[in-house]
Amino acid sequence: MAGRATAEGPLSERSRFRRTVTPRWAIVGGLVLLCQAVVIALALPAVTSNAGKASDNTSPSFPTSQSQPPATQPSATAPHAGSGSATPTPGPEDQVIPESVRWVKPSPSLATQDVPVAYADGCQVGTDSSTPIRCVYGKATGKTTVALVGDSKVLQWLPAVQTLAANSGWRIVVYTKTACPLADATTSMSGRPYATCTAWNTKVICKLTGSDRPDYLITSQGASKALNSAGKLSTDAMKAGLRRTWSKLTDTGVKVVVLADNPHPRGHVYECVAKSMSRLSRCAFSRRDGIAASAAPMQRSAAKGMAGVEVADLTNWFCPTTKCPPVIGNVLLYRNGSHLTATYVKTLAGELRAALVAAGVPRR
Repeated sequence: MAGRATAEGPLSERSRFRRTVTPRWAIVGGLVLLCQAVVIALALPAVTSNAGKASDNTSPSFPTSQSQPPATQPSATAPHAGSGSATPTPGPEDQVIPESVRWVKPSPSLATQDVPVAYADGCQVGTDSSTPIRCVYGKATGKTTVALVGDSKVLQWLPAVQTLAANSGWRIVVYTKTACPLADATTSMSGRPYATCTAWNTKVICKLTGSDRPDYLITSQGASKALNSAGKLSTDAMKAGLRRTWSKLTDTGVKVVVLADNPHPRGHVYECVAKSMSRLSRCAFSRRDGIAASAAPMQRSAAKGMAGVEVADLTNWFCPTTKCPPVIGNVLLYRNGSHLTATYVKTLAGELRAALVAAGVPRR
């Protein structure tokens, strides 16, 4: 059940935060002055919610498949192997990948509705607007602030982060915009420069390096290319834009965790599952191809050698063998293109915690 949501104006919003100034601000003095000018003209809506305060189910245990849907949230497991590789080493846990099932959660007919609560809370900025919307989840007075920033590919992780926050006492701050990665780069929308994304990025980075500076920032994205100076889509242009943005954040003391984009299937997996419940392998796709189609290779390349930036890769939990299954346990993985269902994301809270801890995020 969604918690109470409140909208606040810019003055009451700012009064809720204590700003910590360190000598590192001198490094980005010009940026702060620029941001102050932007913030004066900007009113940020804020939503506070306690939605998703489930218990921390970090050690799921469940059967390969069940004849009847469970009364509670189903879980799913997958084997451990080398993340990011196109050829993992299969293990005995591979048996959780069924060839046929009588039911899955969510039902394929409801897959596109299995989304984070942030959509109902109005947190995702649409393509036409450049005005950031700030949503807060978890513990409002938490000592550790974790920001989720970027496009819908990072927002898909909110259900798992909410589960962790309920146990760890984190405050979660969300800034997301449709098809807009957190990058100082010009991206493309319908073949044209995505101007509202560029403007949104400028405003958001001002907040994140100023009055709304988090302790840790988690980001991800679905796009791997941006427009270069010649107006051509380029992976190098995206990498350069990401590195500029990450540098601005780390210069002010923010630790950046990049969640590797999950492998991309072809088409809508849930449509295939609806027709192939007795032969799910028809809906599986190549791990190698899925990784290549995702933004993960570009993200890893961009982060290489950057101090204060770590990559968390959960590829094995989507593709535990050389194939990426549509269903693990009785849980449907995909809801729309490469987007993960909220149901499956919730089952990965423990795996996400391990990845974040390995990247330097404290448990509490």
